[in-house]
Amino acid sequence: MIDEQYEVQSAASSRSATSRNLDPERITALRAGNVTDFSGLLFNDDNLQVRTTLFRNKVKDEIFKNLGVECQAQNPTGASISRACGNYLIGNYRNLDGVTYKGFEVESFYDSSRLFGTLSYTWMTGKHEGAYTNPWAEDVWARDVQAPKWVARLGVKIPEWDAVVGWKGLWVRQTDRLPSDKYGPGDLGSALGDSAWDHRANDAYNVQGLFASWKPRQPYLKGTEVNFVLDNMFNRDYAPMLSDNNVYSTGRNARVSVTRFF
Repeated sequence: MIDEQYEVQSAASSRSATSRNLDPERITALRAGNVTDFSGLLFNDDNLQVRTTLFRNKVKDEIFKNLGVECQAQNPTGASISRACGNYLIGNYRNLDGVTYKGFEVESFYDSSRLFGTLSYTWMTGKHEGAYTNPWAEDVWARDVQAPKWVARLGVKIPEWDAVVGWKGLWVRQTDRLPSDKYGPGDLGSALGDSAWDHRANDAYNVQGLFASWKPRQPYLKGTEVNFVLDNMFNRDYAPMLSDNNVYSTGRNARVSVTRFF
């Protein structure tokens, strides 16, 4: 908070003062969950664990860059700050009402002497109280909220070869809830709306890969571990979730490592 209090801009700026009147930013976090274990589902020696987590985080008096509409009188007209709000020193940061994030995650873990796997689903949403650049506008989608996604992993243990082989997959929904959806350019006297605070919108995508490891138990090889990973198996071209503009996925990528423990 100290950085925000004393950061200033050029004296020629309309918001050139320090922000020493900021209130502390506060967050109230609620979390609940459950862990359930099962056994003997497919084989006598297998087990399954399911974890469920729900959360709700509410941020009050959010400290944010002071850009856009300065006062409520400026809101309907788009007049200049000096004409609508008066002449006074304006800080580089201000307190906004806040933002609420909520979501849930379900994770499952299966293991047996031969087969293992994981499957998880994550969903999250966020709503900002008022626009980032106009506290008197309607509520907007919160920025930098990850899209819903599935993550899966399935593998086979081959004890005769001291090896493990498997497959992994990731499915991500499109990111289409942006702050400017609710407060766009031209709304309520603003030329840009909240478009400057939009995170990158990406299309839905899925990525799959393979993995394998070998840990020999022979005396002369004991302590050696060989790992193989193949990412983006089908060479998908996509924009990763919440990535910067002009950042795209890495193409098909194979890696082999050999580790020796002493």
